[in-house]
Amino acid sequence: MPCRALEKLNYFLEGCVFEVITDCTAVKSLLNMKTPNRHMLRWQIAIQEYRGNMTIVHKDGNIHKNADGLSRWPLPNNIDNPAYVPDNASPQIPIEGISVTDLNTTFFEEVRSSYTQDKNCSILCQLLVTGALRSEEGLALSKLGLTYGGLKDKIR
Repeated sequence: MPCRALEKLNYFLEGCVFEVITDCTAVKSLLNMKTPNRHMLRWQIAIQEYRGNMTIVHKDGNIHKNADGLSRWPLPNNIDNPAYVPDNASPQIPIEGISVTDLNTTFFEEVRSSYTQDKNCSILCQLLVTGALRSEEGLALSKLGLTYGGLKDKIR
């Protein structure tokens, strides 16, 4: 928020004429409000000392993208930060379940060999390995309703 920026940069702004460029239309009309709500009244009081030296300029949010990154800059992890977390605090992550599976190598060998034994899987494996298909395998793919993109011209 502009008021926070003015507070942080007070040392540099005191006694200078400057411009506040914001995408918030409410801040633009802040100094001229006759009956502000509580929130706006706090802002008015916060910027009162800059009233003679400051000009507030509105810049549309679509054009004013450079400030978004600055406004989302993370605060340091110290006691002044409302979201302060001590360094020695460990996050408490609940463990909802543990699953352990031990498969022996014969299982993986059976899966690997089944790819070559099944006609359709062997066709797809050959396509993936070589990048080319023989014509009878291309027909088998089309019968299965499988497409193989721009590889039609590579069928031999």
